[in-house]
Amino acid sequence: MKVCRFAVLLLIFCMNFPGHLTAEEPDSPAELVQVPGDWEQQLDGKYADYDGFAWYRCYVKVPDNWADMNARPLWRDSVTLSIEKLADAHELYINGTRIGQIGRFPPQFESGFEKYQRYKVPPGTLKLGKYNTIAVRVFNAEGPGGFRGVPPILAGYFLECVLKGEWEFLVGDNPKWALAAVADKPKHAAYDQFTPATSTLKRSSQLSPGRRLSPEKSMELFEVAAGMHVEQLLTEPLIGQPLFMSFDERGRMWVVQYRQYPYPAGLKVLSRNKYYRMEFDQVPPPPPHHFPGNDRITIHEDTNGDGQYDDHKVFAGDLNIATSVVKGRGGVWVLNPPYLMFYPDKNNDDIPDADPEVHLRGFGISDTHSAPNSLQWGPDGWLYMVQGSNVVSHLKNSAKADAPAIYCEGPAVWRYHPETKRYELFAEGGGNAFGLEVDGDGRVYSGHNGGGTRGFYYVQGGYYEKGTERKYGDVSNPYAFGLLPFMKHAATPRFSHALVKYEGDTLPEKYRGHLLSVDPLHQYLVFSEIKPLGSTFETEDLSFPLRSTDLGFRPIEIKVGPDGGVYVADFYEEFIAHGQHYQGQVDPNSGRIYRFQANDAPSRKIEDLSKKTTPELLELLKHPNEWQRRTALRLLGDRKDASAIPTLKQWIKENDGHLALEAFWALNLCQGFDETVAEQTLKHPHPMVRFWTVRLLGDDRVVSTHLGQALIALAQAEPNAEVRSQL
Repeated sequence: MKVCRFAVLLLIFCMNFPGHLTAEEPDSPAELVQVPGDWEQQLDGKYADYDGFAWYRCYVKVPDNWADMNARPLWRDSVTLSIEKLADAHELYINGTRIGQIGRFPPQFESGFEKYQRYKVPPGTLKLGKYNTIAVRVFNAEGPGGFRGVPPILAGYFLECVLKGEWEFLVGDNPKWALAAVADKPKHAAYDQFTPATSTLKRSSQLSPGRRLSPEKSMELFEVAAGMHVEQLLTEPLIGQPLFMSFDERGRMWVVQYRQYPYPAGLKVLSRNKYYRMEFDQVPPPPPHHFPGNDRITIHEDTNGDGQYDDHKVFAGDLNIATSVVKGRGGVWVLNPPYLMFYPDKNNDDIPDADPEVHLRGFGISDTHSAPNSLQWGPDGWLYMVQGSNVVSHLKNSAKADAPAIYCEGPAVWRYHPETKRYELFAEGGGNAFGLEVDGDGRVYSGHNGGGTRGFYYVQGGYYEKGTERKYGDVSNPYAFGLLPFMKHAATPRFSHALVKYEGDTLPEKYRGHLLSVDPLHQYLVFSEIKPLGSTFETEDLSFPLRSTDLGFRPIEIKVGPDGGVYVADFYEEFIAHGQHYQGQVDPNSGRIYRFQANDAPSRKIEDLSKKTTPELLELLKHPNEWQRRTALRLLGDRKDASAIPTLKQWIKENDGHLALEAFWALNLCQGFDETVAEQTLKHPHPMVRFWTVRLLGDDRVVSTHLGQALIALAQAEPNAEVRSQL
C-alpha cells in the first residue's frame, strides 16, 4: 500500500494556490530524474511507494524571435508546450506564470492522463536571452506517476526543443518551485538546442483561440468605400469556419463549414515535416462508412426576398474534411478529399436519394490547409478544382489497387467530366492555391499565399512555378523546360487567398471586369485592375474597398451572388496561420458571412431558374450578371435539350460579341458541337469562340485530317495571343 504524504495540508493548499507566483528560491532541494519515465522506477526506487504531489522543473533558452516583442508576431504568437501521458493531473507554469491545467487536483480529483494538451505560451511570457523556467505541478492518485509517454515539447512555428532528458524533481508540493527566468545557464536540466519542428501532432484537448468580438461590435469596425455598404448575413452559432460558398438555381447559398479542420477524424499522424505536411496511418473510407467528423454542408435561403437568410437546413453532416459543394447533373457534388463524391437527388428535395457515389479517389490530405478545394463548373461541362502546395495526390477513378493513377505533388488544377468520367491534370504548379475562379470567358485563376502577385492565371497544360526551397517537388513532366510565372504585379505583401473577377450587375461600373480578392492577413478586400499581357495578364491594385480593424476578421472566400452582390466568408480567427491552427489556436465554431453591395443596388427576388423553359434559359445567356448566365448554362447541360440547337447555331452565326461565346458553350452542352460547327467557329470573329473551338477539339484528342489542316492554318495566321497559346 502506497502512502500519500501531507494529504490534509496539500488539499488545503491546492484549493488556495495562486495563479501567479513570485521568483523565490525553493526551500526544498532538487533531485534529478529522466523525462519521460515514472518516478517509481528512478532514484533507486526511492519513491516506489509514493503517490501524491510532485514537481518537475527544467530551464530553456529559446530563439530570440520567440521572446522579442518587436519581432514578427507570427513567431511569438506560435509558441506552445505539449504535454501528454502525465499521471495524473497537472498544472503548468512558465517563469512563475500559470499557463493552464489538465485534470483536477483533490478534493475534486479528476485524472487528465489520457488527454493531450498543447498549451499556448502567451507572448511576453518568455524572456529574451534568459533560461526560462518550466515548472509542472503534478498529482498522482495511484499507480506509476510522472511522464509516462513522450517528453514535453516546446515548439514554435518551425523549430522545437524536445525536453527529453534530465529534469529537476521534488516530492511534495512547494509553490516556490515555479521560479522566474534565470540569467545564467543552470548546471542541470538546461536546454538550448532547437531542431526543425517535426514531432507528430494531434488535436489538443483544450483549444486556445484568440481574441474576438461579438458580431454586433465587429460590424462597427468596418471601413467601407464610398457608395458601398456591408451586411452581416450569417454568424456563429449558425455557422462555423465557413470555407466555401456556392449558389444553386434557386439562389440559395450552400456553405461548407470546415469545423473538423485541421485534423481529420479517425486518423493518426505518423510523421510530418516542418511545413506541416503529414503522413497518416490510413486512408479514411468514404461515406457512409467513414470516420464521422464535424464538417457539414448547410443550405441558407431568403424566403421572402428581403435579402436576409431566414431558412436554414443541413444537407450533409458528420463529414470529415469536406471542402466544397456544387449542384448539377441530378444531384450534389461534394469535394471531400481524398474523394470527389456525388449525392443523387433527382427530385431536388435536398435529401440524398442514396449513399454518395465516389467518382474520384486519391486527392491528397497530408495538409488540410491546402487540401483540394473550390469545386465549380466550367462553361464546358467539366468540374474544376484546385489543389494547394503541401499535398500529394494519386488520383484515379477506381477502387482497384492496380488502377492507373495521375500523380501530382504540390499545387495544381484538376478537372473531371461527369458524363465521360474523364479526369486530368489541367495545369500543374502555382502557389498554395485556395479559391478557384472561372471568369466570364472561361479563363481559370486562383489565389496565392505568397506576395508580389494577386494570383495565377492558368492555361491548359501549363506548368507553373511551385515555390521556394523545392518543398513542393518538381513538375511531373521532365520535358517542361521552363515554368510559367504568376500574374505580374508590383511588389506587395502576401497574400490574396481567393479572388473573383467581378462580372455582376449591381456594383459600380468601375468594378466590372476587374478583380476583387480577399486578404486574410491584412484583413481587407483588394480591388485590382486586370489587363492583358501577351497571352497572360498583369494586375495593379486600385483600392481596398472593405477593411476592418477587428483582429478576428479573416476573409478567406469570395463569390459573386445571384443578386450581383459580393459575398465574403470570414473564418473569424485572430490567428490565421495554418501552423497555429495545428497548435490548437483555432475555434471550430466561429465564422461569419457578409455581403458587400452598392448602396443603390435594387433588391432582387431570385427566381427558381430550374422552373424556366429551355427558351427562357436561353434568354438568360444575355443577362448582365455572369452568375445568371453560368447557372443557365449548367441547367442546359443538365437537360441536354436538342430543341435548343437551331437557335444556338443561329446566335453564333449572327453575333460577334459575348453572346456568341455563351451560345457556343450552350451548343456544346446540348450536344450540338461537331466538326461542321467547328469548321465555322474556327473562323468566328470573336477570339474566345475560336479559343474554345480549339479547346473542345483538343479535348477529344483526335481530329480529322481536314480539321487538322484548318488548325494549322489558324496557327499560321491567328492574331490573338490567347488563341495562339491554346493552339
